[in-house]
Amino acid sequence: MDIFNVSQCYEKALDAATLRQQVISNNIANVNTQGFTPSKVNFEDEMKRCMAAANDNDGFQVVCDFSDEDLGVVGSADGIAGVKPSVVSSGTKVDVNQEMVDLAKNNVIFDALTAQVTGRYSNLKYVIDNYGR
Repeated sequence: MDIFNVSQCYEKALDAATLRQQVISNNIANVNTQGFTPSKVNFEDEMKRCMAAANDNDGFQVVCDFSDEDLGVVGSADGIAGVKPSVVSSGTKVDVNQEMVDLAKNNVIFDALTAQVTGRYSNLKYVIDNYGR
């Protein structure tokens, strides 16, 4: 597992969180629209499936699952380039309370992801800046 695969994992997760924010906002905005069907974003299951299929037993624990069920998949992120979040219909009526919970959860996930990316790249910057001193 190299740094570029991990960066790609973070990129895909941030893309999914951004799309989820847009979908949840659209659901809330259309709460009173007659005949509106709410949507949700599928990402974590596709990421798990991709990583399980690409398992090369390299011994690394890759944490790319940001759901509540479990916190990781053993394997490689080599096939991650093809993973894309998808928007699917989630039901027949918008539940505003559930949408607000999902929005808050998504905000926490997005903030955690950006903190991880910031920390990873600030560590790299430190190493580059201090190389050879």
